[in-house]
This record gives sequence, structure tokens and C-alpha cells, in this order.
Amino acid sequence: MTCINTLNNMSKKRKAKSSKRLLPKTIQLPSSDAGEQHIGVSSNKTGRPLFSFRHICNKEFCVKKCSIEQFKAYSDALRMLSDLEWGVIDGLPSNGRGYEAIPVKSLNASAKIPEPFSKAEAVLVFRFGGGGAVASRTAGRIAGIKDRDRFYVLFIDSRFDLYDHGS
Repeated sequence: MTCINTLNNMSKKRKAKSSKRLLPKTIQLPSSDAGEQHIGVSSNKTGRPLFSFRHICNKEFCVKKCSIEQFKAYSDALRMLSDLEWGVIDGLPSNGRGYEAIPVKSLNASAKIPEPFSKAEAVLVFRFGGGGAVASRTAGRIAGIKDRDRFYVLFIDSRFDLYDHGS
């Protein structure tokens, strides 16, 4: 019995030591999705965007539908946007690296807004690739909802059929 207790105690100490080594002294976690009650374009202009892909649930508008060229352009757009503050992004033209608001009622019927965002009236749409040209092999759109610094990516439109582009 004594040997078993000693082994158990050693095992507990080893687990405690290993977990202490792996974790920093303070951990600051982002706020949970409980803040989703405040969905919409917030007035926070100083933070950099944090991208959440948690709510991409439509198989027609996801990264799997992108070509390799589109995926590279999509990744570049996210990297570039991550380096800017929202105040700068808000001032960029929508036909460049900025965004435009598209009413939810203008979205393709198959593009269902996930439940936490069902009351949203518009989605923000960023362009990626193609220098703004819809016909480009690398072009596409990223559509989602902004809540404070977080941007929830809901749709990745690689075929330009999320909404009518006026063509």
C-alpha cells in the first residue's frame, strides 16, 4: 500500500510540475462569445481585428471552395487586415482593402446567417485578390459580422454568388 501511495503522490507532483512549466504566470484569454449580444459595427477604432472562423457553417461559402490562388489571396488579405487598426480599416475605400455593408436580405437564399447573428441587418464584406476585379482568378469576398475588435467570418465567397455584384 505504501508503495502505491508513494507512486500516486509522485505522479501527482510530476503532473503539477509539468503543467506549471507549460503555462505562463498570467494568461489573458479573449472574452467568450457571451458578448455576442452586442453584434454590429462597433465604435471601437483602436484595436486590431481578431478573426473568428467559428461560425462558418455553409459548405457553399467556405475556404474549401477556393482555388489555390484564391486561398493565397485570402490569406494575404487576412494578414494585411490583421496589421491594421479598425480606425484605419474603417477609412479605407470598399473597392480597395476596406469593406462595404451588404444587407442580409440581399444575400443568396442558401446563405443562412448562423443563430448568434440572426438579428443582424447587414454583413461586412472585404475583397481579396484580383485587385478588385471580379473576373480575376484570385478574387473573392470575405463576409461576416464585426463585434468590437472581433470579426466573425461567416462566408467566403469564391464564386461571387453570395450576393448580386451588379454585373
